[in-house]
Amino acid sequence: MRGLPKKMKNEKNVACQDSRRAFVAMNESEGQDENPVQKHPYKKREAKYIQPIVANYRRSKRGVALVRQELKRLLVLQGKKMPSKAMMDCEGKTIEYQYQGRSGSITVEKFLLKGGEFFDAFFVKVRKKVLYGSKVQAWIQQIDHALSDYKLKPLQELVAMIDAFEPVSLKGYVDQDVENEEDPDEAEDVEENDEIDENDDE
Repeated sequence: MRGLPKKMKNEKNVACQDSRRAFVAMNESEGQDENPVQKHPYKKREAKYIQPIVANYRRSKRGVALVRQELKRLLVLQGKKMPSKAMMDCEGKTIEYQYQGRSGSITVEKFLLKGGEFFDAFFVKVRKKVLYGSKVQAWIQQIDHALSDYKLKPLQELVAMIDAFEPVSLKGYVDQDVENEEDPDEAEDVEENDEIDENDDE
């Protein structure tokens, strides 16, 4: 019996190859979701919780992050303990405080930025790591205990001290909330200069 013509053989081979490709594609598509959820190209990592132990209060990025973590926690705790006298506003952007007969305010952003370096500067003469860590931890724990007893003064004092503190790293820093505000003294100077220019023209 003669074999199939060459043309028919080629057509048969092409058909077999097509069927194999279709079979492979079908197997690859099995188990895949018809409407796959697209992953977001960027997902912000949440800050990891740092245990507030003496060994973690260091003059390092991790130590600064711990200080900021605990300062934010104290503000939140104060608002829960004394909601009628909450120092931080409901939006979590501004802190209002009163200390030694004067009142003041500072943005939460700036408070945490300055607070991260405050203890390093305050205990500048304490060079031993363990001693430094124990002093910072003791200060924060003292405020924690005071808030548990509904005493506000220790936290008010710390906020006022941090507000008055001017770290070198924040020179030239401008709060976003006050960046576009006009200085009233500067405006008065401009008006005075305008009057002088008018007199000169006369």
